[in-house]
Amino acid sequence: MRSLVFLIVTLVVVLFASCGNETETPKKNNTNNNTPVELCDTLDATYDSNVAAILKANCTDCHSGISPAASIDLTNYNNAKFYAQKPQFAGAVNHQQGFVPMPYELPKLEQETLDVLNCWITNGFPEN
Repeated sequence: MRSLVFLIVTLVVVLFASCGNETETPKKNNTNNNTPVELCDTLDATYDSNVAAILKANCTDCHSGISPAASIDLTNYNNAKFYAQKPQFAGAVNHQQGFVPMPYELPKLEQETLDVLNCWITNGFPEN
């Protein structure tokens, strides 16, 4: 009987001890790019305001529909959204293992630029 009471008391203590003041870690978006969702709540990431310029500066020399990588055309909103919905897009621009890093044979984009692209994806690809 004593051991049963001891076991019950121990379980109650363990249960209460595990219910301490826990802080929730920031949620991440579903693209595995480690951009906090909270950042995306405050960052204005739309195609018209900044994504189009990022793609033009870093991607469309190769992905314009008239280049060797023509199978992927990132020169307009509909095409950019179509390809950005695929996991390969975020994997490539974030240089994740298992994806061909983009821009091809160039350094990874600046983190601020990646944050804009990743938030654009997280926020559902807003156009303007």
